Amino acid sequence: MKLNELIDVYRRYLYLPDSGAIEIALGAVAANRLPGDPVWTMLVGPPSSGKTEILSSLSLLPDIHEVSTITQAGLLSGSLGRGENVTGGLLAEIGKFGIIACKDFTSILSASPDTRTTTMAALREIYDGKWVRHLGTQGGRVLGWKGKVGFIGAVTEVIDLHAATIGTMGERFVFYRLPELDHDERLALGHASLRLAGSQGEMRRELAARVRTFFDELPKRSELTELTDGEKNRLVALADIATMCRSSVERAGYDRDIELVPQPEALGRLQSELVQLRRGLTEVGVSPSRIDELLTKVALDGMSKTRRAIVEHFLKGDEDAHVALYDLAEELRLPAPTTRRALEELAAHGVVTKYGSSRSQVWRASAWLSKRWVAIG
Repeated sequence: MKLNELIDVYRRYLYLPDSGAIEIALGAVAANRLPGDPVWTMLVGPPSSGKTEILSSLSLLPDIHEVSTITQAGLLSGSLGRGENVTGGLLAEIGKFGIIACKDFTSILSASPDTRTTTMAALREIYDGKWVRHLGTQGGRVLGWKGKVGFIGAVTEVIDLHAATIGTMGERFVFYRLPELDHDERLALGHASLRLAGSQGEMRRELAARVRTFFDELPKRSELTELTDGEKNRLVALADIATMCRSSVERAGYDRDIELVPQPEALGRLQSELVQLRRGLTEVGVSPSRIDELLTKVALDGMSKTRRAIVEHFLKGDEDAHVALYDLAEELRLPAPTTRRALEELAAHGVVTKYGSSRSQVWRASAWLSKRWVAIG
């Protein structure tokens, strides 16, 4: 089965104005099976937009481990060996290699701050291939795991509210944001869902079986394709603009003023994930031009929705385009304080520049941003 044939099967059941989420999910599976660092991918979109169905279609693959949510106890449990059906946690079940398919990462973000922080800290170490969990006090038990874990998750846009926390701890995820639907597309989605009423189980079984067949029939490549010099230069520029635009700042808890501007995120990890994802997309049969399009979107989707909208506003005009705060807020349909905070954070990392007095200030893209945008085409 070829990729276009598999996508046609998805389209029989799901409303897909764009097939990118499917291509990214399949490419991420293939990428994680290749030698190299893991690829942690997140599909971002509103509820009922098809994210869960895409993840469910991977369920029959032998290295996929489905979970609804993640906790420290669920990752490594001290109950190993205490019951016939006890696995010792997800990582013990995965062993040296596996891919987690998390259908509801939003629930992790909705947990209490302490639970969320400890879970995210554990995931950070798991990405790096090793995690140790301490149980009890005064010399209690120590549980450990070592291996390689890929990750494909689904989350709503609430993840943007946690961008600063995730960024400060070190980015591990690459994002693919499902395209926004206009009014007619929302109705088309509704009609597609209505046609499925009562037959969702049949759809899930067929999609999972077709995906398993697709990967079973996938030809095995004997060697990895090397990047050309032009591809390397574009990838470096793309990673530079993506990491700079998503880098965090620290704000005070009371007045929300910027207290600290940490050094921007370095390029290495994102570059590594983009290279791996490129190889995975090649493995599943995505065309080179489409791969460039998808990688560009994945890299830039790492910005919060508000930052991304601001960056695109400046880059869709000429190099000298500038805008007043309230005009930009009105165009983006956001409150002026929200728009101002995003502009301040981008300005702190040299992405945009402010001119004028406090009463008549205007904003524009920095020379750095314009230069990098040209470099990625």
